[in-house]
This record gives sequence, structure tokens and C-alpha cells, in this order.
Amino acid sequence: MMRPFLLRPFVLLTLCLAASSFLAAQTTPAQPLRVLSAGPEGEVAALTEVNEIRIVFSEPMVPLGRIPSRVTAPFVRITPAIPGAFRWSGATILVFTPDPKRPLPHATRYNVEIDATAVAVSGKRLASAHSFSFTTPTVKLLSTDWYRRGGRAGAQMVVLLRFNQGVRPADVAPHVSGRFERHDWRVPVLPADARARLERIDPGAVSDFTAKVQATDAVARSTDPVDLRVTADWDRRRFPPAADLVALETVTEVPPEAWVRLSVAPTVPSPAGPEKPSAAASYTIEAEHAFFVDGFDCTSECVPEDGNPIEFRRPVTVPSFAAALRAVDVTADTPVPVPRTTPPAAEKAEDPDESRHLRLEDGGYERQPPARTYLVTLDRSLRSGDGQTLGYTWAANVANWHERAFTSFGDGHGVWEAGGGTMLPFYARNFQNLTQWIYRIQPRGLMPVIGQLQGEEGAPFSVAPPAEGTPRRLSTTPDRIQSHGLDVSPAIGSGPGLVWAAVREGDPIPRSRPYLAPGGGPRVRASIVQVTNLGITVKDSPQNTLVFVTRLDTGDPVPGARARLHHPSRQRGVLDGDHRR
Repeated sequence: MMRPFLLRPFVLLTLCLAASSFLAAQTTPAQPLRVLSAGPEGEVAALTEVNEIRIVFSEPMVPLGRIPSRVTAPFVRITPAIPGAFRWSGATILVFTPDPKRPLPHATRYNVEIDATAVAVSGKRLASAHSFSFTTPTVKLLSTDWYRRGGRAGAQMVVLLRFNQGVRPADVAPHVSGRFERHDWRVPVLPADARARLERIDPGAVSDFTAKVQATDAVARSTDPVDLRVTADWDRRRFPPAADLVALETVTEVPPEAWVRLSVAPTVPSPAGPEKPSAAASYTIEAEHAFFVDGFDCTSECVPEDGNPIEFRRPVTVPSFAAALRAVDVTADTPVPVPRTTPPAAEKAEDPDESRHLRLEDGGYERQPPARTYLVTLDRSLRSGDGQTLGYTWAANVANWHERAFTSFGDGHGVWEAGGGTMLPFYARNFQNLTQWIYRIQPRGLMPVIGQLQGEEGAPFSVAPPAEGTPRRLSTTPDRIQSHGLDVSPAIGSGPGLVWAAVREGDPIPRSRPYLAPGGGPRVRASIVQVTNLGITVKDSPQNTLVFVTRLDTGDPVPGARARLHHPSRQRGVLDGDHRR
């Protein structure tokens, strides 16, 4: 009696999968040979990109290990023909390398066709021919330079065009066009508070200024064509002749403040091949600014010591500026001409001293003093360094406030000779009042205090002692640095000692601005001072330290003096040792 044969589940599953695979193999057609990728394609940026032409097939075209040393590919046609050689990179990548001794010409289109006769090792063929094309670089504008002949504003422009390949200027010029480009510009203004005075100085100044602004605005708004032509006259030292360089010059006058948009049409030809660029190229030349005076950095509530230059649209030589500059003190009802302190310098032909920012001092005047108002004028004949004439008289009022208010302990902290009395000096300018501190420091507390004061980020020695300060009014002479005293006797009496002195700045005199603390608000100025009649000279070396103690009033040595050394890392100033010398 036969027992029934039972298939286990996993055996049954395996048989089903095998059957499915067999059926799929019987019903799925074989994939034909394909070209997976080929290149280069389209226009290349440089000839180096066509050092190789690659064709990648979907399966081996030659047996591995039996790749012939001399490769032919009769199924590949390149039009126009390119001298070179084929090779296989692996079994699927066919590489054609053009002859490096015969570089491909620019602006030329090449078509590559792979016939359907290409056969793989498996016997499969291409279903249909495959083709692609590439173009060597067409004419491209790489850079544009320009300058004015003689470096003079408004003079003829020379334009240097640099291309990516050799070109013929006569071929390029018909395809280059120029046109003024409309753009925004900063319209200058005459200070309103100076116009009335200006009318008396030069009645035509305002109308001349207005006319120049309108003319310059018309230049900035223009879109008229600009004619150019080929030139053989250019700065060959800066721009050596080269096959890829084309020199043009403007025929149309290009005034200051103009923008000129140059366009190279996509029809520009190459001497090497017939292909043209796919798009036009353009470049905008921004000519020099028209010559105007923008004026002072500050005209009211000005701080004298901040410096207050006159700004110009174009650089001006110092001698030209000095010759055109006039200053009149108009603080009182009767104007008073301001005298010069130095004569104007002579103009230098070579390497002129010129700038867009010049001060009264550059024109031979002293710095404008505090609490004074000047009327400053520039003559219409003023010329910029590039030859532009101002063409209108310029004027502005400058009203200075007092100098900035400040306090100071001079060089900081140190020694105050006891024989000099109990009044420790500090300095102040233009403050009406302040708060002051005199605080005794014990020797053991010196190093922690120094560490605290030096640790203030951005503003060392700006901390007041931990005590109530004393308000104080100052006797102030405006704009003078005055010496005031802090009485140290409440802290140390008439004897020697260490004091922590500080002042917190208060109210400045009217029309004076104080310096502010880094976080805003009034500044605190602090100092550590040793009141003593002893001076110390230290000679230090890796082997030992010598301390010489002398009297400050006589310079005599002090026999048996004891010197105590404190290490800055010891918060409580622990004694490192006593030394007798």
C-alpha cells in the first residue's frame, strides 16, 4: 500500500517561483542594444571639452580580455571628419580622441551618427541609428575695458573688447552697437540756508547750478545711440595687441554721468567656422560722475574735533581747492573774512595730491573753532582732477557747537608724590558738574581692585568705588581743558596710602556733547593712585629680582626698605616674600 506524497509548503512555494520565472523568460523579449549616453552635446565652452568623444553602450561590444590594440568603428561617422583614433575603455565605452596636433576649429558644428549596424558581443544590434551633435565655441565676449583719452572727463572713449578666440576687428565692428542707458543718479542740492547769501555773492549761481543739474539729468535719461568705430590708436602698454582683442573708439560724444550699453549681436562671425553665438552679449560702461559739490558732512550742531570735510563727486587737487576756497565768520551780524594761516600749495604736474574729501585745513585755514558759524564758498572756476569745471558758485553755512565734553586722569593711574599736597589732579572740559569718589584701598585689597577695573570689557578703569559719591560743581571755561583737584585727605589723611579715585561725568555746558559709555549714558573714569614719597625701580631676571627704593623729593636711597611682591593671580594679594635691599 503506497503512502500519499505530501509537499511541504516551502517546497511548493519554490516550485511556483521557478515556474513563474520560466514563464517570464518565455514571454519577455530580449532588450535590444542601446546607446546609454554620448557626448559632448550642444555648444561647448572650451575646446578642451572635445578632447574626447564618448559613446556608452548598454552591454559589452568587445570581449573582455580580447580588446584589440588597433580599434576601428565603421559604424560611427563624424561629419565633418576629424582626424584621430578610437579606443575602448572597458567593454562598453567607445572613445574617440581627436589628433592633438590638429586642434578643432572654433564655431564649427559636428554631427556624430552611430549606425544600426553596431553589434554587441551577444549579437544584438541597435534598433535604430543614434545621432548627436556638438559645436565648438562660437565668438563670446569675455571682458570689456575702457578709458578716456588723456584721462580727461568727456574726452573720446577707447573701448577694448576681449573675446574667447581670435577675431578680425573689421568683421566684429558691424555687429557691435552702443546706446546710452537710462539710469538713476543722485541729484545734488544747494543748502537752503546758504542760498540767500549766495545770491548776494554771485547772483547767477543758483540758476547756473539748476541748469547744470538739468543738463546732467538729461544725460542720465538719454537712450540715444552711440556710434563706435575700429581704432588702431590705443594704449598698447596697458593692453598689448592680441588676436582676441578688438579696439574701438566712440564717435558720439559721451558726457560725464552717462552710461553706455554695448551689445555684441549673435551674428558676430568667427574666422574659424560658420556657427554663430546663441545669444547677444552686453556690457554697460558707467562713465565718471559729473562734477558737483555734495557739501560738508555736518552743517549744524557740528563738533569741531570730529573733522568736517567737503565731499565732491570727483577728486579735486589740493591747490585747486585752496585757490577756490573762501571762509567768512558770520557768527555775529557783521561778517568777518577768515585769514589763511598757510599759503596755497603749488600744483604738481606729476602725482597730484587730490581727494574727494577736503577740509578747511587743506585750503590753508585753521580748523573751524568751536561756537562759531562760517560761510564757506567755492568759486565757480574750481576744476576737478579730470578736468571738469564746477560752473557755479557753491556755498554752505557751518555752525559749530562747543568741543566735546570729557574728563581724564591723564595717563591713568600711578604715583602721586606726597609732597605735592593732598589734591590729586584730574582734567575736565566743558562739564558743569560731576560725581566724585575718593576711596581708601588696603594693600591686601589692591590686586582684586586692579583685576576688577582691568576686567571691564571695552572700557577698563570705568568702575566707581563701592561707596556713595559726592556731587560737585565745576568752574568751567568753555572749550578749555582745565585741571581740577580731588582731595585725598578724607580717605588717607595727610599720610601715604592707596586710593581709588573716580568721577562720573555729569551735565555738559549748553551746545556741547559728551562722550558716552559703551552702553550709553555718562562715563565713569577711575584711577588707582599711590600717595607716597617713595619711588621703586625694579630689575628683574630669571635668577633674581632687585628692588631699589628711593625718595621722590630728593632721589636719595632708603636704607632698610621692605618691598612686598604681589602675584596678579592671587585674588587677595598674598605676600610672596619680603626683600631687603
